[in-house]
Amino acid sequence: MKTIQTILVLSGIIVASLSLNVYLWLSRGDGLKTDETGAKPESVTLQQAEKTLGCDLSHWDGNVDWHELKDSKVEFVFIKATQGSNYVDPMFEENWETSKNYGFIRGAYHFYQPGEDPKVQAAHFLSVVKHEKGDIVPVLDIEISHGEHPDELTKNISIWIRTVKSAIGRYPIIYTDRAFWNKAIGQDFSYCPLWLAEWEDAHAPYLPNGWKDWAFWQFSESGSVEGVSVETKVDLSHFNGAKSTLRNYQLN
Repeated sequence: MKTIQTILVLSGIIVASLSLNVYLWLSRGDGLKTDETGAKPESVTLQQAEKTLGCDLSHWDGNVDWHELKDSKVEFVFIKATQGSNYVDPMFEENWETSKNYGFIRGAYHFYQPGEDPKVQAAHFLSVVKHEKGDIVPVLDIEISHGEHPDELTKNISIWIRTVKSAIGRYPIIYTDRAFWNKAIGQDFSYCPLWLAEWEDAHAPYLPNGWKDWAFWQFSESGSVEGVSVETKVDLSHFNGAKSTLRNYQLN
């Protein structure tokens, strides 16, 4: 009888120990997120040394109080410049010049419009944005496909990238989210730095196909910072490193 009791006690301890290990494994988040094939995507955590905060701005954010924004923790700004073949954001010129005057590290982005000539789109962007030394390299915002076949979309954004690189001398940054990229494109563009949009996980973003790391992580689409109206929810991003290393993504 004592032997049976001893066995039961030991069995209970083993079961409890296994349950605890399973709980701890799940609480780390491992195995909880999978892509469409059932494979676990790769996540890369933010460098722990320092978090460098930035935001992105367009006419949707209204008039910015740059004095207040300068007193916030924001160190860099991405500014919408163009979309498609002829659209210019109404606030671009003001945001672009004023951000420089207030000492922000600035970058400009183009919202890619599928179905329109990629060379024309690239030329439009380059004609509007007058890059200077110290600006962050250009950004291609690719988040819609309008039903364009992945092969065609891949070919066309490659043309945009090559056109801009030829003019600037640096590969542009790609802004996208994992679900869209893996479905609509899925090819390896890891020679371009990644600005990843992922708002679900505050711990670490999960990477799209091709990339092994991210340069910028847009971790919120509904943040708030001093200088931007409380009625406007601003997009917030981290740079993956200290401010001093951001120079690796700035034009010489």
